[in-house]
Amino acid sequence: MRKVFDTHVHLGEWGEQRIAGSLVEPFKGREIKDYKDAELFMQKNNVSKAIFMPHYKPEQAGSFSDNYLVIKVIKGLGNAYGCLYFNPEHRFTELVNEHLRLIQDKVVGIKMSPDAWPEGITPDPKTWSKGFANNMDKIVEIVKNKNLMLQLHTGSGNSDPLNYVPFVNEYGRDLKIQFVHMGGSARGHFKFMPLFIKWLKDDYEFYCDTSFCRGFAPYWLIKKLENKFFEGLKHVFFASDEPWGFYPSEYWRVEGIDTLSEVKDMVFYNNAERVYLYGK
Repeated sequence: MRKVFDTHVHLGEWGEQRIAGSLVEPFKGREIKDYKDAELFMQKNNVSKAIFMPHYKPEQAGSFSDNYLVIKVIKGLGNAYGCLYFNPEHRFTELVNEHLRLIQDKVVGIKMSPDAWPEGITPDPKTWSKGFANNMDKIVEIVKNKNLMLQLHTGSGNSDPLNYVPFVNEYGRDLKIQFVHMGGSARGHFKFMPLFIKWLKDDYEFYCDTSFCRGFAPYWLIKKLENKFFEGLKHVFFASDEPWGFYPSEYWRVEGIDTLSEVKDMVFYNNAERVYLYGK
């Protein structure tokens, strides 16, 4: 097994939730609920370093609350780092202000879930209310000033990769952004890959990770970069997305790619260490 820096692990209890009219409990027995579970996850999977963040929950105040759990875990676990959850909706303004004050050593990023873009709102600033825009400006400002990573979910609906184009045009030049899941679906990958490579060639400081993708996507991206734009390989991270992802599957989807061992070392560990811990 290679040295691994997992850039995306969910912490806290998701439990049982009512989704689409049914009670579901998909992560029973696999949740990383506390410090002990986080340490065990890393030991079991031979993960050298990891970035922990709250689960997305239907009731998002619970996701904010788990920021405190992230802080507790990263304070006690030397090789763990944190990415705090934020939603800029106006109704969460007090929580946004309160949780921005939690950012401290070993907090390396801010994470926004698909729920950050509720119905009628997309990453396009033209769709934002004044309150949403004010909160987003606070988030962007602290990301820039503290040299943090802004982790943005990509997938279907409002987090469709093409919806990020206006956001990038407005804010992207000054930010480090990790586009999580590189599109999140087959159609999303087809949209995301050309866009991502264009942004890299235009010297944006953007990154993506290999989690929660269709099986072909990391292979396609890594081989395309290897053959056409090798410098771009410095912008790809490994992530498991546990427990939404399943670590062995996420690991072997990258390990199984027919590419140079040097490239796999970059994706699994070296890129994340360089960017997250040394800021470049």
